[in-house]
Amino acid sequence: MNALDATAHKAVNERVITVQTKRSDNWAEFSTADTGPGVPPEQLSRIFEPFFSTKPNGMGMGLSIARTIVEFHGGIINIQNRSSGGAIVIVRLPLIR
Repeated sequence: MNALDATAHKAVNERVITVQTKRSDNWAEFSTADTGPGVPPEQLSRIFEPFFSTKPNGMGMGLSIARTIVEFHGGIINIQNRSSGGAIVIVRLPLIR
């Protein structure tokens, strides 16, 4: 939903959301990248805090809940701005041995 919201202001042909999956060593990794405005750099460190949102009408719970679930399963979630514009969220979960 965040990627959809981030690209909503763009022309339809400029709305690009890319979802990728891959195996990296003993991790399953998936990412979602968008062509939206990205996250203001000064707010990146707070993006997973409960009740923090970059959206005017956001509740600030989605990424916080996602982080809790991912970390409960021994994973890692990260968000960063893309050099080409937009943001990318990367989730890594350990593979079962």
